[in-house]
Amino acid sequence: MNPMEQKMKKVGRQMSLYMGLVMSACLSVVGVLTGNIGNLAAGRIGVPQLIVSVLTSFAISFAISLLIGFLVPIHKVSASVSKNMKPGIGKRCLETLVSDLIYTPVITLAMTAFAYMQVMRASGGQAPLSYGPMFASSLAICMVVGFVLIYIFTPILLKRTMNKYGVNLPPQGPPQGPVRKEE
Repeated sequence: MNPMEQKMKKVGRQMSLYMGLVMSACLSVVGVLTGNIGNLAAGRIGVPQLIVSVLTSFAISFAISLLIGFLVPIHKVSASVSKNMKPGIGKRCLETLVSDLIYTPVITLAMTAFAYMQVMRASGGQAPLSYGPMFASSLAICMVVGFVLIYIFTPILLKRTMNKYGVNLPPQGPPQGPVRKEE
């Protein structure tokens, strides 16, 4: 493996870690709050319980996101889907959607299952909940939040990581032709 391939492998691992942190932290907070805001307002759950739920959700979500990030070559998959597109917002949105479709449903499935089990355990199995609708509504919210997070944070973190490992990004924009000298 040549030095550039080694650097790119490090960049990929670091990006998996960074995006795992961002996605897990935000989706854990969003998921726990959307599922418990009514309980918090009604006094059925306290802030300490909410914090424990967010932290537990974060730990599970982070482990899952790391697993996905290290097993699935996200950049290669999204690049192959958008390979025939011109650089621009459309290509970036498609690549973001591909990443969102890889991460978010799996994380949301696990987080919803975790929340469902917590509620059922606390209610002795008597809570009037159905897992399917609970998952569907969480997935809808988390797909939007995930898309926004990926769209915003991927270029920022990628630039930072590439700089850290001394990898130069190719210049963006239209190809530059020969420079004419002014006479």
